[in-house]
Amino acid sequence: MNKKQTALLSVLVVVLIAIGILIFAFAADADGIIGTFVNYGIFLTVVTVLLTLLFSVLNIFKSPEALKQTLTAVAALVIILIISYLVADSSLVYDAAGKPFAGSEGSVSKWMGTSINYSIILLIISGGLFAWDMIKNAIK
Repeated sequence: MNKKQTALLSVLVVVLIAIGILIFAFAADADGIIGTFVNYGIFLTVVTVLLTLLFSVLNIFKSPEALKQTLTAVAALVIILIISYLVADSSLVYDAAGKPFAGSEGSVSKWMGTSINYSIILLIISGGLFAWDMIKNAIK
């Protein structure tokens, strides 16, 4: 970051802090202040996520190499999702008493199984890459 961007970011942080102080100062009661701070936090989170997505997408399209890497990664994730869906079970999900959970039949159960399989596959891949990196660094 250059000095102009750092100064702009500093001003933005000061403005956000000032808004938080004003919310605290002008809140009507103890219950109102908590709800107001929660709403302010949700607002800040939504704005941060939207700005992050916007700048990420802009950065991807500015660099063709980054676009190629992103599309390759997305294609790999889609392939893993398809594999997870194909091996997922669509049978009912039962609770501890042996009764089926409401709404756990059909496609809901299939997608729950898919998400579990997807998470496990990604965990195995990330664990393997982590172990590979540790072994590679230990050998160096």
